[in-house]
Amino acid sequence: MKPLSFLDSLRSGGEISRKRIYHAAGYEYGERAIPDELMNWAGDQIGASGAEPRAFARVESRNVALVNGNPIIRFEPHKWRRYRKDTPQARAFDTKRNPREQADRWRLFEEMCQADRIAAILSHSFGAFQIMGFNHEVCGYSSPESFLEAMMTPEGQVRAFVRFVKAHGALLAAIVARDAATVARHYNGPAYRQNRYDEKWLGALND
Repeated sequence: MKPLSFLDSLRSGGEISRKRIYHAAGYEYGERAIPDELMNWAGDQIGASGAEPRAFARVESRNVALVNGNPIIRFEPHKWRRYRKDTPQARAFDTKRNPREQADRWRLFEEMCQADRIAAILSHSFGAFQIMGFNHEVCGYSSPESFLEAMMTPEGQVRAFVRFVKAHGALLAAIVARDAATVARHYNGPAYRQNRYDEKWLGALND
């Protein structure tokens, strides 16, 4: 498959605005959220309503799926150190931190791809639901590259989220029951209380 050229698709910089989120599907620039119809579809697929998947997106990304045509991303250094090649070029990124702006995060991602493209995908979270690249198989994709390609659209992000949830029975049951603590433990990890993910999810659910 031909490698995706992400820097070519970056049209302007700037951090994510927390005041403007474009819900219309036709926006080429700026921020783009997951449309309500896709959220409702996702809820139907997991036996819930659109409110449940929407709550995840609000907590994880303020429901921002794309910025300037690219999925929002976040680098997890400990995952990079786990998956990367043991080369001087790759080790140079071991202590890197997430830049504040999404455009700079994508530039860092491209630099990491030069050292180890697969590890770069595996060690980043993508899109409105912030699903890590190492979950590509759980989300129904045969390779990190195909997962990343899916993350380039709101539709692909929603499909990956649905598959991720369905693959984790305890998480699925907790979502349907609206058991916020169990949801957060399975989605965000055992340290979820440090960032109050359970409270945030419940608050977003009832907003």
